[in-house]
Amino acid sequence: MKITKTPQPQLNNANQKNKDLKEACNQFEEYFVNMMLKNMKNTIGDSDLTEKSHGREIFEDMLDEKIASNMARGRGLGLASQMYKQLIKNKGINNL
Repeated sequence: MKITKTPQPQLNNANQKNKDLKEACNQFEEYFVNMMLKNMKNTIGDSDLTEKSHGREIFEDMLDEKIASNMARGRGLGLASQMYKQLIKNKGINNL
């Protein structure tokens, strides 16, 4: 018995570009939120509650990344959707 692969429906080129642009906008918002969180943390003083160490810095960076990812993937700040709308409006998805 020969097993053949069922052809998967291909997204047309415009739909793929549209999807890629939306993902790029979401990734930018995630990066922006991450940088915002790091800069906000820099404005407050260090606590003596826990010892400052390399391990703690790694943990805090990973925590910031996860929080930023959750914020951006959820409802977010609205930056990704606004960027997406503006890029589509100005450039047109077929010209990207």
